[in-house]
Amino acid sequence: MILVTGGAYQGKRAFAEALFIERNPDASCQIRVADGENCAAEDLWNADIADHFHEYVRRFGDELPSPEDFAAALYGKAPGLIIVTNELGLGIVPALKEDREWRERTGRICTEIASYCREVYRVICGVGILLKGNGTGSSYEKNNIC
Repeated sequence: MILVTGGAYQGKRAFAEALFIERNPDASCQIRVADGENCAAEDLWNADIADHFHEYVRRFGDELPSPEDFAAALYGKAPGLIIVTNELGLGIVPALKEDREWRERTGRICTEIASYCREVYRVICGVGILLKGNGTGSSYEKNNIC
């Protein structure tokens, strides 16, 4: 698995798509994306990229097992998945208890997922910074996408 994180609207999905294409040149126009904002819970298992993973946790968080068990299951079922999530731990602490719990749950799950990942990137202004792994990053350019 690969985890791609960063602030909102920083080009994380485009970076993840370019990374996928770079690693899978034969499947460049057939990327299966599960969008956490509206996908079914089981769509994660068959996707190449899980976009808006933080929203997936918002929607299904109460149904998910512990962060440790969920990360282990995700790695077992989808070891090649690229997970794209917003950083939620920065900025103002949410006023609503539900939002604070969601933010904490997402952070705990992503921490466990990162322990399984061979690479973890933080994307700022479309540039991926390797935080974990031996990869060289991606040669992402906007014109590379199908």
